[in-house]
Amino acid sequence: MGTLTATGHPRARAKIARATAICAAFAAQGCVLEDVTTATANGAMTQRRGNSTNDVGYHLWRSDYGLFMKRADASQSTGWFNQGPADQFFGRFCRGFSAPSDATATIGLTLDAGLWGGLPLQSSRRLTIRVAFLDAAVGSFSLGYDSSTGAKSLPIAHGGSGRWIEVCWRVTDGRFEGGNDIWLQNSDNVGEIFDSVEVYDTPNWEDLSLQAVTGCTTYDEHHNLVMFPPPPPPPPSPPPPCADSLSRCPRKIADGSWTCATRAADCQLTCGLCGGGSVASAHSAHTTALKS
Repeated sequence: MGTLTATGHPRARAKIARATAICAAFAAQGCVLEDVTTATANGAMTQRRGNSTNDVGYHLWRSDYGLFMKRADASQSTGWFNQGPADQFFGRFCRGFSAPSDATATIGLTLDAGLWGGLPLQSSRRLTIRVAFLDAAVGSFSLGYDSSTGAKSLPIAHGGSGRWIEVCWRVTDGRFEGGNDIWLQNSDNVGEIFDSVEVYDTPNWEDLSLQAVTGCTTYDEHHNLVMFPPPPPPPPSPPPPCADSLSRCPRKIADGSWTCATRAADCQLTCGLCGGGSVASAHSAHTTALKS
């Protein structure tokens, strides 16, 4: 964490002290303040150009990074920072249940009423709900949505791998009348942490995996696991360019000093081996050409 200095303008010292105190209050949730001077500098561009990670600053975005979706009740969740393994791109900013030990805790999400021509939906639509969560311990939670026949939920169990995991749920009967259109429901006292929840139009049930190796564990609306075919093998590497390794090949083969039978490895181009022919046939073709 940045060090509070005794030098500088009193206002600058006050900003540094305030930023340091804020991050200290959220240290248990992963708050990092690597360069407090840059974090409290005037102007967002100065902060952006800083070569450090700072979770406190001036004129920052104060809510979620959301697009056509918002939390139904801000008190239901708590913010987290810098969670999970460094080799995964999830976890820079995330949220968890505000009461993680409460097995009934919920994080409700409301969709923008203008989506898909206006909500609630009046007809079937192929949508995929994707959630990325940190598998920090053995536990479970459920992902739910408002369907045309009422609330539906998908139970999700996890084994404590310590990795970020993606789960995708394909649905066709979403209604989304407002309020809790989509929700995350706690099921134990583990208290999962979530990177993101997204809803996609998937008319062809497109694969939404963001991680090439592990992919997105995908379920249909009846909770059946969807199996994807293995990816096609990579194309074969192109053959190396065919060329003579020695510049003397054309002259030596032409004057008979060398033969393709003995110098084929050095004179592939001159001996006509680029197409994969044998040394004997290439040599025969060459000597015939010389005599003609």
